[in-house]
Amino acid sequence: MLAVGGKKMRGLSRKTKGFSLMELMMAIVIALMAVGLGLKGLTKARTSGNSVGLATAVGAEFRYAREKAIAGGSPVAVVIPASVSRSLFWLEGTTEPVVTRTVNYEGDYPRGALTVATYPGPSYQKNATMPGFKSSAWTNQLDSWLPSEYKNDFVFLFTPNGSVISNDLPAFDGGYSVVVSTGAEVSATAAPGSGPEWVSGSGVYYRLDSAGEPVTVNLSLSGAVEVRKGLLGWNGAGVEEQGAPHAPASKPPNPEVDYTPKAPNIIFSRITPPAEEVDGQMVHVLDKGEYLTLEVFARSGDGKPIFAAWNDVPMTKGGDPDFKGRFSVPNGQPERMEFYPEFDIDDDGTMEENIWRSVWTWTPPKDAEAGDRYRLNADVSDAKKSFSATIPNIPPVDVAPPGEIVFERQQGGRWHLFTMWADGSRVKRLTEGPHNYRCASATANGKFIAYERDGNEVWVMNSDGSGALRVANGKVPTISPTGSAIAYMVGGNLTIKRLDSASGVERVVSSSITQVAGAPAPSNRVAWSPGGDWIYYTDPGGGTLLGTKISYPGDNLILGGHQSGCSHHQRHQHSPTGRAVFRPKRPLRFLSRRPERPLLGAIRP
Repeated sequence: MLAVGGKKMRGLSRKTKGFSLMELMMAIVIALMAVGLGLKGLTKARTSGNSVGLATAVGAEFRYAREKAIAGGSPVAVVIPASVSRSLFWLEGTTEPVVTRTVNYEGDYPRGALTVATYPGPSYQKNATMPGFKSSAWTNQLDSWLPSEYKNDFVFLFTPNGSVISNDLPAFDGGYSVVVSTGAEVSATAAPGSGPEWVSGSGVYYRLDSAGEPVTVNLSLSGAVEVRKGLLGWNGAGVEEQGAPHAPASKPPNPEVDYTPKAPNIIFSRITPPAEEVDGQMVHVLDKGEYLTLEVFARSGDGKPIFAAWNDVPMTKGGDPDFKGRFSVPNGQPERMEFYPEFDIDDDGTMEENIWRSVWTWTPPKDAEAGDRYRLNADVSDAKKSFSATIPNIPPVDVAPPGEIVFERQQGGRWHLFTMWADGSRVKRLTEGPHNYRCASATANGKFIAYERDGNEVWVMNSDGSGALRVANGKVPTISPTGSAIAYMVGGNLTIKRLDSASGVERVVSSSITQVAGAPAPSNRVAWSPGGDWIYYTDPGGGTLLGTKISYPGDNLILGGHQSGCSHHQRHQHSPTGRAVFRPKRPLRFLSRRPERPLLGAIRP
């Protein structure tokens, strides 16, 4: 007892009591049991959630692939690597399928497992197809369509009508099933059915031995997707539900690396303007400052992108590389070609499928001179640059002087039309056959030439001699600079006819003409203004130069007011600016080097 201030404090002298050792041990045991039960429940909920989440993600991939197959009109396959995987990938392409998408679930679902395996309960059948759908054709094509390296994987191919087929995977209850679980073990087994229909192309089937918290992704034959907990149709035997240990899973392919390159196939090439025959050799003739358009059409051998590359080699000036021309793409650098599911290469309405196209341009260097020659080379290679295809025998390119001369000359007792360079070289005969060709005139851009044949026919052709077209009966034709109209003589009348209109309307300008004795044609051939909106001719009565305004509304041709000017019965020419008319002593007609495709009935400059 303790005395404080003379008073006694009661109770503090009693011994203070706490928990006994036995009580503390019992409390700890109870707490540990509670924690263990909680962790077990949490783990079970977590693994179950992982299976459902992974199954939902896989189902979304199936739906996305089906929508793309329908929208694109081309098959899309979702492939799960066998035998157990945590990933999937897509194959796309009509004839040469390639990997276009990979999805790896290992990061989000490290214990996730995907497989296609049989288990007791369902009544399986092989590779079912949707009745009434056109998927049966793809069923027969799948084996040849599918690359060999994926034939033993689990393949679900969505056809353009949305139905689904597989590479001999077992089906039941009108669909296919993918087992999604937290860990899984499978073992190779025989086909789940008997008979010749179960002789699989791959010959590989799997039996499900264990699967933790399984969820089934059911894919109907029509392409509908449903996610269900548990093993669909399972009878409760033969599968351990505790799951499998964390084991290595099959990996998806790397679409940029995991493929075998194949050589591309060049199916067509086109260079515009086209080559022409010069002194017995095909040559592309190009004015300085003009461009060649270089087109290549090819198909990929392995379904991957392919690349085109052009380069040029100077064949004059000692092959000096400093005299190379200029490409639209850096010289010799491969450029990825552009893919077209369909393309009309020849503009004839015929569509070619799965075409890769490349378009480059080339022009001579700034310091090029007339007579310089270049050799062009082109090749198409695969994405890994392992194989290439080359365009053979590309004609060389010659640099031409500015413009050409078209003239007539007697040969073999007949008059024919020729072109030549301004220096007198590169003479080329344009006309053939037992006829006389006279009085040539050309459009301002040199694309078309008008001429008289056999003294009473008016013809038009391309400047390379192709596409000859008879447009009227008459003499001494003169085509307008724009090619919109042509003037010629009919029975003493000067007549103008539309060429760029389906109507081909004609108008008579003058009924007077001067005929010089012994001359092959009237002496007062007409001249056009640069825009083709004025035509000039001489009046034989007074020797006066007359002008008539011309307009072209719609398909019509209207003659307007008249002008008069200088005299003399001469061949008149309009100045380049259109402000003056002159008469050269010896007129020359120049052409640019741009031959066009053959005419089909009307000239359209």
